[in-house]
Amino acid sequence: PVAPAPAPEPEAQSEAEPADAPQFSSFRFQQGSSDKFWKIAVSGVETIVVFGRSGTKGSTVLKAFETPERARREAAKLIAEKVRKGYIED
Repeated sequence: PVAPAPAPEPEAQSEAEPADAPQFSSFRFQQGSSDKFWKIAVSGVETIVVFGRSGTKGSTVLKAFETPERARREAAKLIAEKVRKGYIED
């Protein structure tokens, strides 16, 4: 007897971009020999910052706050700081 075919697996979401992936704001700084990137996203009560030299994977820092509102305020503050330092939004 032939074994029944296993039931097809439910369609899995792509690991690279899940539907609820945080939206990153990307910035770049180029001056002299410096060529850096900085990205930030807010996901619930967390901010996710990825930064480093352009062309590298960079470093990731995750920071949790008491409320989503605090996380958004912190992200806005950090963005303003980067823009003041000469970073330009991609």
